[in-house]
Amino acid sequence: MLTLNAMFASDYVVIPTNTEKFSYNAIERFLGTVEEVSQQKKDLIGKDIKVAGILRSLHDKRRTDNKIFSEMMEESYSHLMFNTVIHRKAATGRLPIFGLYDNSELKVAINEHEKFVEELLNNVQSR
Repeated sequence: MLTLNAMFASDYVVIPTNTEKFSYNAIERFLGTVEEVSQQKKDLIGKDIKVAGILRSLHDKRRTDNKIFSEMMEESYSHLMFNTVIHRKAATGRLPIFGLYDNSELKVAINEHEKFVEELLNNVQSR
């Protein structure tokens, strides 16, 4: 319910997904949910919801299956895919341990996230 309410309150939706089988299979269902909520929002207040894009995250470049599912997502949803891919990094996993302040690994951990935010803003502003 929280996801639906958040979606209804939004103008744009980012679909974050792992590059794995179950996540790949869920994209179509999630897009259907976005369409249903968007139609309800349009009927009630005259505004719809746009998909800002699909973000591949927790991508492990060492795993062949991640590479294959990333390519499948690209083929199936090329018009929706962000160019940015968030890779699985040990530095990101250590953030809860060492924190955000005085952490020499912070830049490595958030570099791809910063690129994603720039790409998201560019996508939204160009529409």
